[in-house]
Amino acid sequence: MDHHRRRAERGVLRRGRRLPDQERPRTSHPRQELLRRRATGNAGLNQNVDVSSTASVIDTGQVGYHLSGWLGGYASQNDRVTLSGTFLDGSGHTLGTTTLGPVTNTDRANTTKLLSRTASGNLPTRTRTIKVALAFTWSGGSTTDGYADDLSLTLSTPVPAPVLSPPPSTVPRYDHVFVVYMENENYKDIIGNTAQAPHINKLANANTVLTQSYATSHPSDPNYVWPWQRADCTG
Repeated sequence: MDHHRRRAERGVLRRGRRLPDQERPRTSHPRQELLRRRATGNAGLNQNVDVSSTASVIDTGQVGYHLSGWLGGYASQNDRVTLSGTFLDGSGHTLGTTTLGPVTNTDRANTTKLLSRTASGNLPTRTRTIKVALAFTWSGGSTTDGYADDLSLTLSTPVPAPVLSPPPSTVPRYDHVFVVYMENENYKDIIGNTAQAPHINKLANANTVLTQSYATSHPSDPNYVWPWQRADCTG
């Protein structure tokens, strides 16, 4: 049987610390790291899987799906992860949803481990996109310690890869990019404070201000390193 497999990328969530060997999932795709949210607060990772190229087969109602993943967390903390698949029609309307987890601290008996979760069924007819979403929920502590690994979505029919046609870029080519860090200062104490920070405000008014960019953790060293790690960005 042919399968179409999509795996969650590590694009927006920090790759985390290794779990002890006996607590890691036993899979045919061993990894040295797993998905976790490094800072505090909730976070999410979404991936849209385009299945429109096999629409005629899907509309028979006989195409099966299998969603699986290892989900878990740290010790008695109830930080947790949910993996879901939402089936969308060509207009983006929801036809159905399947959800794995969350795996709570009670499910884990207050130990650090990952538990296997799976869901199977048939795709709703008229499905053209499957939105796979990984949601991290923070309950407390200095980091969000919900873990996920070996995430997989497979279909019972092959799905040809869609042809991607990126639109022409209108972003200018920059000669230099400068990043200004304000050490130990609140945003509101700098931006708008033209009396004490006139030069910074002049630069801000003439350029771009990132209003939804937040610190990773404290102390400040990780905040300097993180933006330059290719696989990571703040969520």
